[in-house]
Amino acid sequence: RDEVSALNRQVERMEGEVELARREVDNLESLRTANRKARDLRQELQREKAELVAENAKLSAEIDPLRARAEEADRRQEKLAAEEVAVEQHLVQRLRELEEEHRSREEAREERLHLVEKTAYDQATAKVGREKDELLTELQRDKQSLSQAHEHAERRLESLQQELQTVQGAQEEWERQHTVRQEAASDAERRLLQAEERESRLRETLLGLDEEVREAEANRERTLEPVRQALAELRAEQAELSGRITLVRQELTSLEDVHVQRVQELQTLYERESAAYEGLIERRQRELDALDTTVEERVASIHVPLFEEFRPVGNKDPGEKAWLDDIAEKIEEAEFRFPRRLLDAFHTSLKISAWSPLTALAGVSGTGKSELPRLYAAYGGLHFVSVAVQPNWDSPQDIFGFFNYIDNRYKATELLRALVQANRSPEDGGIDDALLLVLLDEMNLARVELYLSELLSRLGTTREMSGSAHSEPEVGLDVGRGEIHALTLSSNVLYVGTMNEDETTKSLSDKVLDRGNVLAFPRPRELRSRPRTAIVHAAEALSRQEWEGWVREPSEWLGSEVRHAIQHSLDQVNEALGHVQRAIGHRVMQAAEAYVANHPKTVMSAPAKDDSSGDKVKADTSWKRAFEDQLAQRIMPKLRGIDSKNAAGERCLGAVREVLQKNAEGLLEDFDLAREAPGGLFVWHSSRYIDAE
Repeated sequence: RDEVSALNRQVERMEGEVELARREVDNLESLRTANRKARDLRQELQREKAELVAENAKLSAEIDPLRARAEEADRRQEKLAAEEVAVEQHLVQRLRELEEEHRSREEAREERLHLVEKTAYDQATAKVGREKDELLTELQRDKQSLSQAHEHAERRLESLQQELQTVQGAQEEWERQHTVRQEAASDAERRLLQAEERESRLRETLLGLDEEVREAEANRERTLEPVRQALAELRAEQAELSGRITLVRQELTSLEDVHVQRVQELQTLYERESAAYEGLIERRQRELDALDTTVEERVASIHVPLFEEFRPVGNKDPGEKAWLDDIAEKIEEAEFRFPRRLLDAFHTSLKISAWSPLTALAGVSGTGKSELPRLYAAYGGLHFVSVAVQPNWDSPQDIFGFFNYIDNRYKATELLRALVQANRSPEDGGIDDALLLVLLDEMNLARVELYLSELLSRLGTTREMSGSAHSEPEVGLDVGRGEIHALTLSSNVLYVGTMNEDETTKSLSDKVLDRGNVLAFPRPRELRSRPRTAIVHAAEALSRQEWEGWVREPSEWLGSEVRHAIQHSLDQVNEALGHVQRAIGHRVMQAAEAYVANHPKTVMSAPAKDDSSGDKVKADTSWKRAFEDQLAQRIMPKLRGIDSKNAAGERCLGAVREVLQKNAEGLLEDFDLAREAPGGLFVWHSSRYIDAE
């Protein structure tokens, strides 16, 4: 589906390119419109040029009468020479000389004019060549930006208009000169009349006329030269514009061809990619169909047994005390040393898992926290699975596993496989008739509240569900396609966690402390070495029925005086915690009663079973040892961090010490050491009460 989405985005990108090509065509149409406007302007300029040429012809036509009048003056001069023979012979000779000189001057003038025009033509040709090269370079740039060429053409048209205005100014100047020449011609006529009347002044009149004619010719040449240059420039500009128009038309034709070709290529590419996309979608759909599996196939890894070989379940009930004594002896034979009080506390915490589902073993590293559960399971006949907690765990998926959407299979952890196997009967390859001990090794490397919160919450409802149709809680596992696979949390599974106390670990929250017992391992007073030994002669599997038969209800096994003493002591502790805005809940008291009722020392002092006479655990000292354990396991962790230097902290700790003096004297030494911890903060860091025996 991700690939199909990517292909769809690519198709949208191609459609965007087609839209850009269409916009380019629209821009070309705009350029064509601009070129048509430029062509209209050029046509208008050509009309103006034609009018200018016509005006120039008109000016030439006005110059021709002047020449005719000059020739008429010559003929009249010849007539005067004929009539005045005596005088005119010399004058005629001189006039002929003057005419010859005039013709030579005219020829020289025409030759100079021809040379000047040829030179101007060569210069104009060279200029046109240079401008042609410049135009080619400019057109190459115009290919990159047609809009710039259009703006340049507009600016050039404005320049031509300015030059046309200049030509008009020159024309007006010529008209003024023409007026001057007309006045000169009138003056010449007057002088000719005066020559007829006064023969003595004929020579001076002719000389003045010749001078005026030369001046008029010079003025004419000066006037016509800018006009010729302007006409040459206009012709060059016309040729330049014609070349540009041709190139622009060619460029437009080329762009149209490129656009048509690009549209065809895009259409071909779209059709080819569409076919490829459809094939890819069909192939992916076939792959998805191939991955379509049933729930049983997706959760197959969950039902793979973790324990292939099963220890036979024993048929005889050795009794709880004998069974626990046997474990202690075998642990000593394996050269491990654990105080018997610690073993009893560990055993009792596991028995009351319905009240406190988690047993936490705390202490410095290397004191046997991980070995005690392993040895207890091996010599007690419990199935055992160890889970190494990782620092990056932050969800239930880290302990149960997750659904792999690529393989379309659930990837189960060993813990999940063991939990599922603990729910199945032996005939189905399960161990629901035995017990399973789960060890979360170094569980406080990560936040316990993150990865274990759901499990603890479900286990905390075990007692509330005992009377319902579904007497055991469940946890939902996502097995894909929105389906949830229910995992039953069977009561034959016991949970233990070890925790180190150093800078790499996290402290436990009140939520975890309320749902578990924290057993503090004492600091070794004497360091010893031992040979490496393996567990041999593992015991037969302990029957689940026998284990559940050892669990006792507090209301059935504790007398009212004992229960009242426990409740009154915890009420006093709760009142003392109020000085520092802390508290304990009902769960703590219920778990404390269950712990006292199920402790081996209490069980030994109690009758075999409650009878009508009300024989229960009486108010002797046998229950206080178990109550000391509960105060150390549940209350002391809640006192951590209380400032013993201020008034509130002192009142709180003083009130708690009074409770210890009355019902838990064995904890006073460790309590006083905790109050005197460096920094003035209460820190429960010793367990001397365990070694007191």
